[in-house]
Amino acid sequence: MNKLINEKLTDDILRLVKEERARQDGGWGTQHHSKLYWLGVLMEELGEAAKNAIESPTAAAFCEELIQVAAVCVAAVEDYVAAIGGFKNDGN
Repeated sequence: MNKLINEKLTDDILRLVKEERARQDGGWGTQHHSKLYWLGVLMEELGEAAKNAIESPTAAAFCEELIQVAAVCVAAVEDYVAAIGGFKNDGN
C-alpha cells in the first residue's frame, strides 16, 4: 500500500461526498439527464470551486465546493450506469 495515502482522510472525504449526494437527492430528488447536461452541471460546480480558489482566504470554502464537484460526478455516474443497466466492460 502507498504510505503517502492517508486512508482516514480519504475515508472522511468520501463520507462528505456521500453526505453531499444525500443532500442533493433530498433537495432535487433523483436526477436523470443527458451526458451533456451533466457536464454543464459539473462545469457550473467547478466554476464555483475556481471562484473560491481565487477569492476565498480559507481552504474551507474551496474544499466544500470540491466536495460538491465530486458529488455531482458521482450523481452523473449513478444516472448513466442506471440508464445502461449497470457497469459494462464494453467501452460504454
